[in-house]
Amino acid sequence: VYYATSRELKARMRPAELMWQYAWGFIATGQGLLATIAVGVVTVVVLITLGVIGRLRLRWLAALCLTAAALVAGIALLFAWAHTHRDMTAPGEIYGTARGGLYYGTCLVNIPPNHVRGRLETPYSVFSIDILPDREKHVLLLDVEPIDEPDVFFEDLRARIDESEGREAVLFIHGYNVSFEDAAGRTAQLGVDLGIDRSPLAPIMYSWPSQADFLWYSIDSNNTEFAAMKLEEFLRRIAARADARKVHLVAHSMGNRVLTKALMRMNDPITRSDDTIFREVVLTAPDVDTRDFEDRIADEILNGFLRFTLYASSNDEVLK
Repeated sequence: VYYATSRELKARMRPAELMWQYAWGFIATGQGLLATIAVGVVTVVVLITLGVIGRLRLRWLAALCLTAAALVAGIALLFAWAHTHRDMTAPGEIYGTARGGLYYGTCLVNIPPNHVRGRLETPYSVFSIDILPDREKHVLLLDVEPIDEPDVFFEDLRARIDESEGREAVLFIHGYNVSFEDAAGRTAQLGVDLGIDRSPLAPIMYSWPSQADFLWYSIDSNNTEFAAMKLEEFLRRIAARADARKVHLVAHSMGNRVLTKALMRMNDPITRSDDTIFREVVLTAPDVDTRDFEDRIADEILNGFLRFTLYASSNDEVLK
């Protein structure tokens, strides 16, 4: 998988920044919420068992609450210390959730031999820890290789596109609550599945700084404008340097905001010409305001590209 990402490169962050990021992430997101509930439930059960909860005065209850909060903070600090001192060169640990520059590289992703078309086979996960990952059964990120020189990246990408039938590629823009690792797996799956009856399409992904946690929807939403600016830069470079006949643009969920904003920024004769390579745009489960799309976005982008496909469902509980 060929990638461009606007996520912060962790290797360039100070250990104190990383530790604070992980500690705050643990306290304020899903893992911290579960830990807080667990500590609270255990504390109440112990007090009820000892039969002292009814005899406690307000000051003792306050002291217990502070103790529980200290326990959660201690767990968060241990969690943060463990993550900060992990090998940041491990796949999935190179890029974080903060905004960064525009970085390029390639990912090596394992597609299992028993892969079912349309399915992303991933290991069972508990507290973000994968249980029994297996190359024979799961889509796995095996390696990430950053490429510092854009010339080298696009030369490698052109060679890969040359191998595909019709000189085609698919560029995937992920949605909200998605990590760099998950995006790489989904992009690899798309590249294989879309070319299952012929040579696989060259898979490319753009990974923007999603927080990869369901509680941070507002931060992901705020990051879409920044992400669109970087995606526009990436798309213009692909158009100029990839030497592809056609690049399919596929966005999912909040990634549709990133893509549509980028396409609106590219509303010029160069990218809207008859020989543009961006002729296929697919918007899947778009987390985009309907009225805004009808009144503003559609008029600016629909006439600039050959074909748009939009997949949405009135039964989409997540978007509701």
